[in-house]
Amino acid sequence: MPGRPAGRARTVRAALLLCVLAAAAAAPSAGVGNRLAPTAARATTACTLPAVLPPSALTAGMHGTGYTVLHGRTISPFPVEILGVLPDGIAPGLDFILIKAPGGIAAGYSGSPVYVNGKLIGAVSYGLFSDDNTIGGVTPAGPMIALLGYPSAEASLAKTVAKKRTVPLSPKLRVAAAQAAGVGVAAVPLAARHLAVPLAVSGLNDRAMTRLSDIFARNGVDVTAFRSGTAALSTTATTAPLFRGSSFAATISYGDLTFGGIGTTTLSCGGQTLAFGHPMDFSGQALMGMNAADVLTVVPSAFGSYKLANVAELRGTVDQDRLAGLRGVSGRLPALTKVTSTVSNTDLDRSRDGETDVVTPDYIPLVSAFHVLSNEDAIYDRIGGGGVGMTFTVKGERQSGEPFELIRSDHFYSPYDATFSSIGQLAGYLNVMMQNPWEKVHISSVDVDSSVTQANTTETITRVQSASSIMRPGFRSTLYVHRGGVIMLRVLLRPAYGVGDPVPPERAVSLRIPVSRYSHGGVVRIGGGRASLGCLYCFGEEESSVYSGLGTFDGLLMRLNRQTRNSDVVGTFSSYGGPRYTTVTSPGQRVVLGVKYLRIVVV
Repeated sequence: MPGRPAGRARTVRAALLLCVLAAAAAAPSAGVGNRLAPTAARATTACTLPAVLPPSALTAGMHGTGYTVLHGRTISPFPVEILGVLPDGIAPGLDFILIKAPGGIAAGYSGSPVYVNGKLIGAVSYGLFSDDNTIGGVTPAGPMIALLGYPSAEASLAKTVAKKRTVPLSPKLRVAAAQAAGVGVAAVPLAARHLAVPLAVSGLNDRAMTRLSDIFARNGVDVTAFRSGTAALSTTATTAPLFRGSSFAATISYGDLTFGGIGTTTLSCGGQTLAFGHPMDFSGQALMGMNAADVLTVVPSAFGSYKLANVAELRGTVDQDRLAGLRGVSGRLPALTKVTSTVSNTDLDRSRDGETDVVTPDYIPLVSAFHVLSNEDAIYDRIGGGGVGMTFTVKGERQSGEPFELIRSDHFYSPYDATFSSIGQLAGYLNVMMQNPWEKVHISSVDVDSSVTQANTTETITRVQSASSIMRPGFRSTLYVHRGGVIMLRVLLRPAYGVGDPVPPERAVSLRIPVSRYSHGGVVRIGGGRASLGCLYCFGEEESSVYSGLGTFDGLLMRLNRQTRNSDVVGTFSSYGGPRYTTVTSPGQRVVLGVKYLRIVVV
């Protein structure tokens, strides 16, 4: 997932990233939020690195061989021709090598090692045309090998290049690319672009895959998502190395919702493995699973061909995600956040227990939400209107090591897509907790209990009555209240057809009018509650209002616990004379629709 946008949107590309499932922030720093990430590793055993041919020794017209997997695990060679070199083309100290691969390259080739005269020149990592996949780019071997002994100057390039995923081509290289592709110079793009990461995703239907791809696109994440098989997390990781040219999966989660970025191994050395030749998420110190992968086929596409693959056995942990590529450590088990769900369908009397284990902290909001969606869709067995009741429990540790817990219950209804409407709030809550500005927190588990039904689980406000004797006849929308007095209201609601009791339900709401010499009246609004979180497409954009006026994580937890619910009837007094508001909620079991207003005159 090269090209992480700056700001809070980073997590949501996880929640994820989140509105909830959505998010964004700087790379993880030391502390509870990143305490489980592996530290920089050194080679565990001695190894012999391949001889390297630097970009300065390359000239146009030289030929070489690349290695990648086209099916299964068989490593296949492919011919490569050098078209030219752009010094510092990727970044200062990181050259760009333009190549032609007559057999074509595709997303998933990232990391494929290329040898010239028996020496390693680097890894395929860039593409140029979407419809002509024979022209691409190579990341030089030197900066990649530097990752084995990280930190180093080449590998720790400034974060100012974090959003860089294109390489502007010089006029000379554009001419070379045009001649190699047999097109005019005007048809050659001005820049080469990172090959998209094929993202293997299990457990989602077509609608969910479309929504997920839309979230990635909105947040600038360059992936090609496709449905794949699930990958269970092993209790052990084999120390067997991934050979040059073999498939490499950088895995974000395992279980019901498996997320794995597919690429190619460049080389293995002393228990460490290099891959991709470009970042996945450019997080620096990283935390992902390192897995083998089984390639099913290369899918041709006018929008960019890609490898279709399944995530296979665990080989270790990815601990570095840098501009020159990924580094994995063999045999190391990644730390996990367990996401569990129990979903029941009250119409069909069926239920399912699901589990997904999340490796990458930034993606806890996104993966948690789509894990729930996948299980709700499986049990609902349809896409359409209906209601969802949900309770989620989030447990974790604060920076001090002290545990915390948050439990939230709410009801959701959509006439179009019931299950998708239910997951935004979960992602939003996770996002604001993880991205809070006061302390790093670690989410250790997320547990969700939800029920789905095709019934219309709403009720609509029809009338608001006052128990006060000072509501004057003929002015049913106006109340005359003494300053500091209490308004006692009765809210009548009409259940949706086929739902609820024969007698219309009612809720009691009491509001105290603030004591203020500036307040001469105002407006009371009676309507359904709405949490200020829950947009899957705007990760991080609502956070400022949630954090406003707070100074501690304790205060945030308290505010989140007090957020109104879709099933609440909420009464709010807005004063004409000042910004004083009094809000009292009355909870229920159905989503409340409709709104009524009363004019208040203080006497």
